[in-house]
Amino acid sequence: MLTPLFMAMVFLLGAFMYGFRHTAVGVKMRRWIGMKNLVRAAVYFRIAYAGLLTVTQYYVWANMGTVGEVFLDSPVTKAIPDPLVGTLSSVFNHPLGYFLFYSYGRFWLNAILSLLIAWVFYKVLIALRKYNGRFFDDGETELGYLMALVVGWPVFVVFVPLVFVCVVLVSIARLLVIKEAYTTLGWPFICAAAICILWGARLIAILNLSALNI
Repeated sequence: MLTPLFMAMVFLLGAFMYGFRHTAVGVKMRRWIGMKNLVRAAVYFRIAYAGLLTVTQYYVWANMGTVGEVFLDSPVTKAIPDPLVGTLSSVFNHPLGYFLFYSYGRFWLNAILSLLIAWVFYKVLIALRKYNGRFFDDGETELGYLMALVVGWPVFVVFVPLVFVCVVLVSIARLLVIKEAYTTLGWPFICAAAICILWGARLIAILNLSALNI
């Protein structure tokens, strides 16, 4: 529950900062906070929260008596069909092996995937901007990076196609309102992220992508 609340707050700050970037308030916010600092906050939060859950899990098991001792004194061997266990057998084949394996699968894997796909997405945006800069206004690559971090895994799988849909919708809206079809990716990023925050989990279920949940 804490992650959605924090990411919603980061989303609102990023959207406000972008939407009012040409106003005095927006300029001050970009100077005091900055999109890059919001990106750092989202990255640090995902890492710190996974760490907090890991420590909490250890504390719970350590205070469960005999049952908890079993969880904290069980090695994980190569017999378990997991590529990570096979690759890092020395890490898991000791008394805390099961605790580390459980924490990795339950707390860290989602965080790592969320950070990795957002970083790759950011690099793709940078490459796209170098190829054709007309798709971006100042700060929009960082905005896209932030929105990808906000939605996380597995909702990112829905976020990307939604961006393209929102590009079309925003372009139509601009054409009707100000007679200009050209749009950059800033508002589509924000619109797609907002949809993901509100209905991302439901869309994952509707599209039968629940197997991607970690």
